Amino acid sequence: GPSSQATFFPESIIMKKASRKEQVYQLHVSIFYSEPLIWRRVLVPGTATLENLHYVMQALMGWTNSHAHVWIINKKYYGDPAMGDEGNFAPEAKHHLQDLVQKAKAKFVYEYDFGDSWTHNIVVEKIMAPEKASSLLECLDGERATPPEDCGGIPGYMQLLEDLEKPRSVARKEALEILGKKFDPAVFDPKVPNKTLKKFLR
Repeated sequence: GPSSQATFFPESIIMKKASRKEQVYQLHVSIFYSEPLIWRRVLVPGTATLENLHYVMQALMGWTNSHAHVWIINKKYYGDPAMGDEGNFAPEAKHHLQDLVQKAKAKFVYEYDFGDSWTHNIVVEKIMAPEKASSLLECLDGERATPPEDCGGIPGYMQLLEDLEKPRSVARKEALEILGKKFDPAVFDPKVPNKTLKKFLR
């Protein structure tokens, strides 16, 4: 569960506290094809590398970093060379958010788990000076729970939610086993990712 989350974040992701010149990016992250929309709003330092940002995304959604991922920014692909595919991906640890994305309203994509294809649409809502931001790194808000991993992507997840509504059925029983009895698709609490995100800044 989320409590074990901090353990898979390497030390290299720790971001240094901002210098005066640094900017803070307000990003709106949503999962493509989710209906109603599953989304999060987050503040991140512009100096974050895409590797840092990968772990921010994992914390934000409550994913467990168990699958490959890729960034698509201005038609270029960035990823983790350790995952293979280094021929096609620029190494994400060497690229900083502020060097790749410089304008508000810019959009880019983060895809996690190529099987389930959790594709995240990221929109830069604002770029601001640190003193204008409430924090350098924080989930401000969001809506709806993150689907469980390995459930077959958005189509599989929609099916699970449908099955939950079928009273006294085998399908409902199976959906409960996958989702857990306490799962509420409508609930999201920013406090959960923020606990993890707090550990990313020194």
